[in-house]
Amino acid sequence: MSLLLAKRHAMALEPNQQLQILLTDGSSKSDIVRFLSQHSFDVELMQLDNYYSLNVTRGKP
Repeated sequence: MSLLLAKRHAMALEPNQQLQILLTDGSSKSDIVRFLSQHSFDVELMQLDNYYSLNVTRGKP
C-alpha cells in the first residue's frame, strides 16, 4: 500500500517539485526508493530515530 501511495503522489509532481515521504517499514522504503530511482526522481534518504524520511524531487522528463 505504501508503494502505491508513493507512486501516485510522486507521478503527479511537475519537474523540480518536491515531496517528503515518511516511513517506518524498511521493506517499503527499499521498494519506494527502487521505483523512484528507476523513474527519474532524485531521492535523499535520512534514517531518523524510528522512521525514514525520503525527500523526493522529480527530474526533467
